[in-house]
Amino acid sequence: MSARNRKRKRSPIEEGTNPFAELESHENEQIEKLARIEAEACITGKKQNLSPANFEHWWKGKPGAASTRWGLSLNEAKAAVIYEGMRRHCAVRKAWQEGKPCGQWQTFVQYVVNNLPLTWVKLNDRAKSALIGAMHSKFFKPPIGYSTFPDESSPENCERETIQRLRVPQTDDPAAMQSFVDQIRRLEKIGFVIVAVDHKSPRRDAYGLRALKKLLDRLPPTHVQADLRTELQIVRQRNLAKRTKPFGSDWQNVATITEGLIAKRKREKHLIEEKIFGFYTILGELEQLDKGEIQQSDFVQRLQLS
Repeated sequence: MSARNRKRKRSPIEEGTNPFAELESHENEQIEKLARIEAEACITGKKQNLSPANFEHWWKGKPGAASTRWGLSLNEAKAAVIYEGMRRHCAVRKAWQEGKPCGQWQTFVQYVVNNLPLTWVKLNDRAKSALIGAMHSKFFKPPIGYSTFPDESSPENCERETIQRLRVPQTDDPAAMQSFVDQIRRLEKIGFVIVAVDHKSPRRDAYGLRALKKLLDRLPPTHVQADLRTELQIVRQRNLAKRTKPFGSDWQNVATITEGLIAKRKREKHLIEEKIFGFYTILGELEQLDKGEIQQSDFVQRLQLS
């Protein structure tokens, strides 16, 4: 056996570093890096299947179990539930067993693959922090119908997720300009409105923010492009137009195209995600899946890997 096979390269989490610095601007680079790390870790061949102990139900019968979320903050509870759900996703488990790097998957999923044998409570603090940071990336795709917006008790985290400063390239380099345009398009796809605000003085700031508020009040709510679905409906209607032929049909097919949102529900005048992050409800469903009491988990099926 070669030295390369004997010595496993340690992941960034094991080394004690946080690869999520500058997450928004370096996300693609992080995905490629994590894929290389996982590929090197799996070079010795396929891994064994997970034992039942690896799917232990740590949220039952332990200190803190009587609390709302096992004593976890809302942000950590959401990350823990998504992490445990992805550990049970067939494609994620297959990637871990076969050592196949998945560069097109979300950064969060890459971390799940790297740490898949460990339950959430056995992860070190740096790994948990990295996963929560990935979940709060502007470009993270949550489970369909669920929201991963930060806990509003931490306004700074909420502000960070709802604003993005854009920097125009200083040169006319075509590659830099194309990258800038791609960034704008990517932000629009996840529901951002692109505006420019005059920041030369406090007075201009005040009027700029006032004008921005009025603009947003006039605009209809934006949506994540992936949540939009186009439906084609064909309805048979009576043709009331004057006949041009003596034996023309009185009926005609009329096609209508409508655009709607998936996995949303209405609360007052606004649309919100249709599902609630019920901590024990979702984890109880995962427990049923582990015991073979159900064949499929609705939550696991809603997870988005890429």
